[in-house]
Amino acid sequence: MCNQTKRWIRKPAGWTPVAPMLVATLIMGIDAAKGVTDKPPLPVPASVRSLVEGGATILGYAETRELASGGKHMAVVTRRAGKQGDYLYEWDPEYTCELMTVQGDDGSLRVTGRSQKVVDCLVSANRHAAARDLDGVLRFDGSDLVFSNEDSILKSGTMMMKFRYMDGRWLLRSASSLGGALTGEHEMTLWKSFVTSPKHVGFVALDDLDPYDLTPVINAVSKKSTTWVD
Repeated sequence: MCNQTKRWIRKPAGWTPVAPMLVATLIMGIDAAKGVTDKPPLPVPASVRSLVEGGATILGYAETRELASGGKHMAVVTRRAGKQGDYLYEWDPEYTCELMTVQGDDGSLRVTGRSQKVVDCLVSANRHAAARDLDGVLRFDGSDLVFSNEDSILKSGTMMMKFRYMDGRWLLRSASSLGGALTGEHEMTLWKSFVTSPKHVGFVALDDLDPYDLTPVINAVSKKSTTWVD
């Protein structure tokens, strides 16, 4: 079976999910929410492709500039469908999504992080994304690695995580959540949350992070507002 375990989250009465990009548009602007860019996709080096499991689709790729110590940091998001018999229905396969980080150059690469939990592969847009569709939500921002789950089961919206490379590992630096729900015929409740490490959560490596474990902390600091919609 798929390595990812299904979790069910109870929704409050009267809760109706809102299209996540509508929420993101109202608060952040659609370009910022999707990480829209006019730049052509970066080619994935053959050495990085060689580390990707056969049959997996590369959904996103990002890299840094040349490091002072030589080589680059690179990150790749992949999705692999379960083998025949791993799922109940032919039209609803189980998937394994993975975020992998590597450091080095074409001559020598070292895997610095690997997670099959950071990338939501259950009900998010990642489940149906095409090749390189996630380039806009996977990037390096200065010394930080940034990845966003859109349309995540955690929230009806977006969850963004930032990691910083320290002592040979990518450690969680912060996580933010943006979402919303219709709570009435013409009423929408929006929420924003922002947590940091180590203030709200301890030091967690990318390899060990399960975003679902952040849900209680994110809910505790959530800021809500209500708006009118037609």
